[in-house]
Amino acid sequence: MLRKFVFFQLLCIYMMGPSWAMSTDLIDFTCRTDKECESYENAKCLNLSCSCTARGSNEPIECKPKDEKLTNIIGGPCPCSQPHSVCNMAQQLCYCTDGHVPSKDKRRCISEWVSLDMHCETMRQCQLADTFSACQATQHRCLCKENFEQHLGKCRAVLDISCNTDADCKGNDYSLCLQSVKKCACDVGYVQDRNMTACAPGAVYGASCSQNAQCHVHLGAGSMCLENSCACRAKHYHSEKQLPLRPTNSSSCEPLVPYGGYCRRYEDCQLHHMDQQLKANHTTNMQCRLGECACQDGYVAVGNEVCVPRSAGALAPKALLLSTFLYILSFITAL
Repeated sequence: MLRKFVFFQLLCIYMMGPSWAMSTDLIDFTCRTDKECESYENAKCLNLSCSCTARGSNEPIECKPKDEKLTNIIGGPCPCSQPHSVCNMAQQLCYCTDGHVPSKDKRRCISEWVSLDMHCETMRQCQLADTFSACQATQHRCLCKENFEQHLGKCRAVLDISCNTDADCKGNDYSLCLQSVKKCACDVGYVQDRNMTACAPGAVYGASCSQNAQCHVHLGAGSMCLENSCACRAKHYHSEKQLPLRPTNSSSCEPLVPYGGYCRRYEDCQLHHMDQQLKANHTTNMQCRLGECACQDGYVAVGNEVCVPRSAGALAPKALLLSTFLYILSFITAL
């Protein structure tokens, strides 16, 4: 009798599975003030969560958004009260102004790039301003990486050579003496060689190299030295798009457009700057919807990473549920 009961329960779960497994709703109910709950019908902020009531009776009910959307702040409906945000009048949605991007919680617009010693929240903020800087975890400031020191607002590669004046570094081309650490350092556009005793020039995309740092000079942290030639890392592509604080003739290795990534327009979710071969092998099938790159109609997200035709995407959760159900059933019958 117990086996039959468990079997019936599992069968019910399996039959219900595809409906909840395919859910793609991304609604944020957390809040700090009533204003953050304005996107829901008749809602107030109670115990740090948006709580909704029925009109007239004030009976608690499930919160439902006034408009279908993916976030309840950036990408949500106007008016836009956040600093550095602007209302797209055609769409009546809030976006960050140029030079700003949403914070991780989508409640604020933060600077897209951050200079050395300034407050940061993400690694990319620092690296867009200086490739050899990083967002320090405890201080939340952009600081130079190991073996690099700040000089005149830039991170300079430090050599393993002591000095008192620039003359002490004369034998090492393109170097100067950093008085803060009393060591020779490379000029902008150069990095240490593997022995830390000389300066090596930065390399552009496809140019000869002996270490990753040479590629980072011009292509950014998304690059690497692969078989003695500068290339882009996995999930990055070569872009000719101009970036802040980069030379006008430079290119870079940019991250592939992520599912759920921030966007202002349709083009932000496409790979216009990718080379033709890579573009052919990486079809995004995404569109900009409510401030985020989402799957186009007829496509569904798999693993929150890629968009596949809905018919193909629906097979994955069903197959997983079926295999799990059969495995548990075989275990029960063996009892």
